[in-house]
Parts: sequence; structure tokens; C-alpha cells
Amino acid sequence: MSEVLLEARGLSAGYGGQAVVHGLNLAVAAGEIVCLFGPNGSGKTTTLLTLAGELQPLDGATWLLGEECRAPLYQRVRRGLSIITDERSLIFGLTTRENLSLREDLVADAVRHFPELEPHLDRPVGLLSGGQQQMVAMARSLAARPRVVIADELSMGLAPQIVQRLLESLRAAANQGVAVLLVEQHLAQALAVCDRGYVLNQGRVVVEGSADELRRQSKAIEAAYLFGDDDSGPDA
Repeated sequence: MSEVLLEARGLSAGYGGQAVVHGLNLAVAAGEIVCLFGPNGSGKTTTLLTLAGELQPLDGATWLLGEECRAPLYQRVRRGLSIITDERSLIFGLTTRENLSLREDLVADAVRHFPELEPHLDRPVGLLSGGQQQMVAMARSLAARPRVVIADELSMGLAPQIVQRLLESLRAAANQGVAVLLVEQHLAQALAVCDRGYVLNQGRVVVEGSADELRRQSKAIEAAYLFGDDDSGPDA
């Protein structure tokens, strides 16, 4: 196995001292995509926020680039972590080019990842489609050459062909040695690009395995967990 770049060890996390995630062990190595599945309220977002440094663990630890890490998000970003959410974190009044250049001149690298953005570089991001906006967000992230990418619900509200394009870009990044942790609701589409996966339910891992193993269990996983009743906790 390649070097593990992102890890949770016995992680419990939540809000106001109340755990939503319990005793989670999870690892993502360089060059692989690991998917995290589960119904709304299962603890997926709490897990991501804790691994990203937005929340501090209630118990256990998070590890980044082979070292235990309690640093906040901005410091983890400086060390090579990038997080992509369905909110996209773009400035809609600026052009695509300006959004890509906010931190440094990333335009050429961003267009290399998503050539279809080139005709839209001088359009305000607010006039782009949702799929194009998510491409801008992902292009900006990948152009910064992160070592670890956390991607949360990329498919939210997007057409299947756009989702496929985004997932293919993550697969290409992983093939270049990036460690990718992906939260997704669409089991089949995510399993087509990932290497391994975990299924969370009520804050605990209930199923884990290789993509092939999870594909063989996909109908049972969907019936038992992904389309079940939501929890009432704060996490989605």
C-alpha cells in the first residue's frame, strides 16, 4: 500500500460534546480514491469537517501526511489539503479567470484540468451553469496541486454526465498520486472510479471493502442503508 496521507484513528466527533461519529478508523493512501457512503445524518459531513480541521475530535485523532494533526483548516490547506464542497466557494461577481487567480495564477493549470472552461474564462461565474461552477471550483483546487483532496457531494443537483466528468478528474488526480476522500450518495457512479469505500450508519462504519466487494453488495447496501430513514442529528 502507498503512503497513507489522510487518516482517522478511533475518531469520535460531534457538536456540543455530543458525538455523532463513533470510533471511526479510516485511511486514504496516495494514489487512491476512498468513498464514504451513508444516508443523511449518518455522520459523513461531521467526519469530513473533522478530518479537514473545522471540528476538533472529541476522542481519537486525525492524521495528515503521516503525522497526527490538530491544526485548523487554513493550516492544513497550507500543508497540501484541499476541500471541495457542493457550495463551491466562488465569488459570483468575478469572472472565471478572476476566481481561478484569487490565490495565485492558476489559470493555465486549471484549464489543463478542464479545457471546456477556456471559452468561459471572461464570463462572470454567476452566469455559468451549476456544473460549470463546480468545474471551476474543482479546477482551482486541483491546479493548486494538493496532496490530499476531500470532496463532499459533488453530484448535488448536477446532471449525470457532469458528475461523471468531475469524478474522472478526481480519478486522474489520484492516478498522479493525490489521496482523495469522496463523499457521495450515488453508489454505482462513485464505485466506478473509487478504490475502496466505507458505509456509515448512525456514525459507525457498518460496511467497508474494495470497490469490487462493495459493487457485489450494492443492492443490499442501498436497501439497508442508503435509502433508509434519516437520523435527526445536525449532520447531513
